[in-house]
Amino acid sequence: MTEERVGRSMARLAIVCWLALVACKPAADATSKKAAGTPGIPATVITIRTVTQPSNRTAVHDVVVAGNKVRTSEDLDTWRLIDLAARNVTFVDSIAKSYETLPLQQPAEAPAAAASGGVATFAVTDNRRVVHGVVAVQSLITLGAYRRELWVAAHPLIPAQLFAAMQSSSASERRDPITRDLERALATVSGFPMIDHAELPFGQKKMVVDRSVVKIERRNVPAGWFTIPAAYEDTTPKAPDASRQPASSRPPGRNTREAESRSSSTARTSP
Repeated sequence: MTEERVGRSMARLAIVCWLALVACKPAADATSKKAAGTPGIPATVITIRTVTQPSNRTAVHDVVVAGNKVRTSEDLDTWRLIDLAARNVTFVDSIAKSYETLPLQQPAEAPAAAASGGVATFAVTDNRRVVHGVVAVQSLITLGAYRRELWVAAHPLIPAQLFAAMQSSSASERRDPITRDLERALATVSGFPMIDHAELPFGQKKMVVDRSVVKIERRNVPAGWFTIPAAYEDTTPKAPDASRQPASSRPPGRNTREAESRSSSTARTSP
C-alpha cells in the first residue's frame, strides 16, 4: 500500500466526514401525513441522534423495521427498502420515479482479514458497557488518523443482521479499496451499534460524528411508507436468457453489431 494511495484514502474519508458535517438535512418522517392515509402496521422504530463537529449540528432520524422490511428516514430522494428475508435491497428513486432491486452483498471475509494490507484495522475489544438495558461490546476501526468506535449490542427488538444489511446495501458505492474493505468488514457485524463515534483530524480542525440510539420502541407506522408507488418503473437488470444463441452463432443475416448494441442498451447503471 503506497503512501500516495493511503493519502487519497484519507482525503476520501475527510470528504465523507465533511459531507456528514454540512449535510444534516431534515429526515423523512415515517409518520408523515403523506403516508398517514394508509393502514398502520406494527414496527420497531429505532431513533438515532447524530451530532457533528465542528459545525455543532444535530439531526435525528429513524430506522424502521416492519416484519422483514427495513427503511431509514435518513434516505431522502433516493431511498432503500431492505428485505432481510430475501436478502435484497430496492433502491427507489423518487425523482426519476423508478426502482431497482439488487441482492445484498455477501461479505466473504472476517472483519480483521477484510481490512486492506494491515493499513486499516478492525478489532473487537474486551470492553463492555450497558446501553438501553443490554450489554454492548466495543469495536475499534483505525486508518491512519481516522478512528471509529462502535458499541455493538444484541437487542431483543432489533434483528441481529440489521446493521450488516444496511452496510451491505451501500458497500457497492464505495469505490476506494480501503473504504470499501472497511464497509465490508462492518457488513459482518452481528448486532446494532448503540453508540458510534468517528473522528478525523483534517487541517486545523477535527471532524467528529457522534451517533447514538436514543430510543427503541414498538409502534404502528403507515404501511404506505414501505410501498413503492405502482406508477414507478422497474429498472432491475434482467437475468441473461440462456436459451438465446451467442452473437457468433446467430443465423445468417443477423447483425452481430446490432446484437451487441441491444445488449449494451440493457446494461445496468449503478444506483
